[in-house]
Amino acid sequence: MKFRALDGTGPSARRPGDQGTDLPDGWAVTTLGDICSHPQYGWTTSADKRAVGPRFLRTTDISGGAVDWSTVPGCMSVPEDDSRYLLEPGDLLISRAGSVGFSYLVKEAPRAIFASYLIRFRAHVLVSSEYVALYLKSPAYWSAIQEQTVGIGIPNVNASKLKAIAMPLPPVPEQKRIVEQLEALLARVDASQGRLAKVPLILRRFRQSVLAAACSGRLTGDWGDRNGEVEPASVLVQRLREAKHSATR
Repeated sequence: MKFRALDGTGPSARRPGDQGTDLPDGWAVTTLGDICSHPQYGWTTSADKRAVGPRFLRTTDISGGAVDWSTVPGCMSVPEDDSRYLLEPGDLLISRAGSVGFSYLVKEAPRAIFASYLIRFRAHVLVSSEYVALYLKSPAYWSAIQEQTVGIGIPNVNASKLKAIAMPLPPVPEQKRIVEQLEALLARVDASQGRLAKVPLILRRFRQSVLAAACSGRLTGDWGDRNGEVEPASVLVQRLREAKHSATR
């Protein structure tokens, strides 16, 4: 397993303040290709919802960030040796076209193979696939993807471009710690997002309640009690009727 500087000048275990990066002690800069097995393109065929056999995972199935396996179709044709394309826990899939750069970490799955617009990477046994999966959602990764696709008529990336993407690599124990802490934080973010999603409904109901109170006299009831000398609305209505009647003569 190799480690390279961001500028491609050679191996390094960079320290904070070194030129080109700001990594903590013990971290290194490497590439996706250096920490993973040789990338593999998926199987080329069409989806068939009626087909039996392995599921056929496509770019559209991973674009939402999670896979609903109940909606993943079968394959119109299955490779003679489908073991070459069968998905396994720890597989990292990256979309090379369509939703370019979107990734998915296989944690568990039914018997399934992946489509040709997906590229599979498998992290080295000494590297946490969960850590790599988290990096593939980071701003730095998406910036690299944008650089790879800028100026292209139809945005796409290939295995060679993905292999060359630089990424920071912490020591093995720290990889696991990062994954644990980030998953805990993201769980809290998701919980907060769920609560925030309810806010617009709560605000709409509050707005309707305030409007109902305002138009029923409950909002300014105390004011009316303190200002009894004000002309009653019934008198105002009568005056308006008289004025309207006078105007039509």
